[in-house]
Amino acid sequence: MTDTERKSFEGWCLLELMGHRRLGGFISEVTVAGAGMLKIDIPGDGPGEVYATQYYPPSSVYCLTPCSEEAARIVAAKNRPAPVASWEIPRLPSRVTEEEASVRQSASDPDTAYDDRDESDDDYREDFDGPEE
Repeated sequence: MTDTERKSFEGWCLLELMGHRRLGGFISEVTVAGAGMLKIDIPGDGPGEVYATQYYPPSSVYCLTPCSEEAARIVAAKNRPAPVASWEIPRLPSRVTEEEASVRQSASDPDTAYDDRDESDDDYREDFDGPEE
């Protein structure tokens, strides 16, 4: 049998990984960046719903057990991968209005920098008039 005649594997399975993870779902062979990978679509609660899709290299597979859709769904419901945690995603910068941007720009420009010290402050006078006698 040549490579062109070879049928790729797909079907409902229990996927056990070396990292002691057990997943249930629909497995298919795919190529990602030129390398063969196993794709698992982990079913959601509704018909046709996919909870998550993950890709694994065959070298990380400990065991792949073909089974019924019902068995794969039972395992999938009890062993769903955790979603991305909020601490893993960097916070986006807040939106800056044009007015805030111009204030920030003028504050960083040494020619237009604003000095917020009170002129009655002794330190202010010392900075500009020299030390008091």
